[in-house]
Amino acid sequence: MRIPDGPIIEIKNQKKNVDRIIHLKYNVTKNLYVTLYPDRVTLWQCEPMSPICMNQRDSCSVDTFGINMDIEWKKDGSMICLSTHKSWIYLYQVTENKNSEYYLRDIYLEQICLLKASSKITCMSIINEAIFLSNEDCKFEILQWPNNVNESLERRICNILPILNPDKCNWLPIVNGNVSPITIVKIYSYMNSYIVCLLSIGAVFILYISPDSDVFENFARIHDDDISTCVSIN
Repeated sequence: MRIPDGPIIEIKNQKKNVDRIIHLKYNVTKNLYVTLYPDRVTLWQCEPMSPICMNQRDSCSVDTFGINMDIEWKKDGSMICLSTHKSWIYLYQVTENKNSEYYLRDIYLEQICLLKASSKITCMSIINEAIFLSNEDCKFEILQWPNNVNESLERRICNILPILNPDKCNWLPIVNGNVSPITIVKIYSYMNSYIVCLLSIGAVFILYISPDSDVFENFARIHDDDISTCVSIN
């Protein structure tokens, strides 16, 4: 096991199911993968297969890490985005030094109040350094990652763009009088805009979203009463 010098935090957690892997992301180019546990995130090296970095937070301090994780690998390492159940978001940066040693650095912790603090973040996705978030009230927002990683933490999340509002979208599915939950399945970047595939109970939506405004177009709605889960859309 090779563990480089760096900000490795080890805090014991006595809660149950802490060894249950919630998410796993893989980087083919660098032979690295990241696992998300209820109380920690770990960076692994495939050859040899051993953990090389770990960051663990006391679950009593804020909440457990939650159920959402997405990664955008960049030329200088990667960005890891995590959120908890109570609208908190964690941002991590993975960096590589000249000796090919990796560091997992906790760089930001923020409560996304603009998504309504009482609502839980239900889905997250990252593309082109833009973080797409949705909450349990079916509202979506984009958080733009700054170009300079040394910018102050106050500017770490900026350029908030409200995208969808269920009060103005008559095409959103209604279940028992309420808007049914929507999950972000896939996001594509297209000519400085985004094509977003959404999954809901009984429907799959394909949206076109411009990053410069809150205007969107509903490209298609595939309706099927049997649609309730989705593994992948390519």
